[in-house]
Amino acid sequence: MARKIRVAQVIAGTDVAGAKGYTIQLVNLADKSKFDTYMINPLEGMTTKEARMAGVEPFIIKQNPYQLAKLMRDLDLDLIHTHGVRANFLGRMASKITGIPNICTMHSDSRLDYASSVKERAVWYADNVFNGMADAFIGVSNDMSENLAKRGISKEKIFTVHNGIDLSCVKSDADPEKTKEKFGIPKNIRLIGTVGRLVEVKGHADMVAALPRILDKVPDAGMLIVGDGRCLEPLREQAEKLKVNDRVFLPGRIKDPFDLMKACDIGCFPSIAEAIGLALLEFMALEVPVVATRVGGIPEVLTKPEYGVLVPPSSPKELSGAIISLMGDRKQMEQIGKQGRGRVGQEFTTEKMIEKTQEVWEIFARK
Repeated sequence: MARKIRVAQVIAGTDVAGAKGYTIQLVNLADKSKFDTYMINPLEGMTTKEARMAGVEPFIIKQNPYQLAKLMRDLDLDLIHTHGVRANFLGRMASKITGIPNICTMHSDSRLDYASSVKERAVWYADNVFNGMADAFIGVSNDMSENLAKRGISKEKIFTVHNGIDLSCVKSDADPEKTKEKFGIPKNIRLIGTVGRLVEVKGHADMVAALPRILDKVPDAGMLIVGDGRCLEPLREQAEKLKVNDRVFLPGRIKDPFDLMKACDIGCFPSIAEAIGLALLEFMALEVPVVATRVGGIPEVLTKPEYGVLVPPSSPKELSGAIISLMGDRKQMEQIGKQGRGRVGQEFTTEKMIEKTQEVWEIFARK
């Protein structure tokens, strides 16, 4: 019997929100007849906690490439697969030491994720400088792969594997009114919701800015913004300044948000830049119609109007207009919801994502 390929996922705990579930799925659901899979974390945190809850026991190491290199040798790895700029740096250094190949998945544009301070820009610059040490890159959208090529990475090293979700896990049978009541939201409020990190690039400020116009036409509307991050307090202050704080609900991070997502009339994604957000796919899987900005990989998902409504980024006026129009047509909302779920089931499943990722592993694993 041929030796199985031994692959470890390396993620530095706090780096990339969407990458947590992605890495856990790669470890848990890879083809066990072909691969032995492991998870390595240079930091204890939410990722390691969620991994253990999913039955994955991660190896915890210090943020030290020599310690990672030792573990890679001890596990007799054939490949490491890194996620996030810190893990990328550690993995590339450890690969240089050991000669074990490394690939990385680019979940988002690190230039925007790390742009709010001199220190963060330095992190992005370091990641970019060491790109040449990676054996291959996976972009989670065609747009992300094109951005990698524009950064000077050889096209032979770039593979596109779209994000995917497990449809069997994305579900809710909860009563929407009871869910709203549980979170202190009036039952009659028609929610426009989103889930994600509260950072500037996600465009939540545009969502709040759109609300006064929406309320003029849809008086029972409200905004639900689930997540945490540095923009939480600025969003509260913005809502108060616009006098819509009684219609903006900021419950923070919620571990299992599917009941709240299903209680929404519309899923809203006002990102300034985006690869392919998992929350977008999850709203669609729950048959909630979506309005999203025409940026990054989002148009690769919403290829037709019947899958969801696209608007320009950084335009609260366009965003509010699209939401008002959709909320005024319940039949269209229902049709988009059903078509959206079908779209996800066809092209954006965990099974497809893992199958295509394994093909990349087989190409680059140590022979």
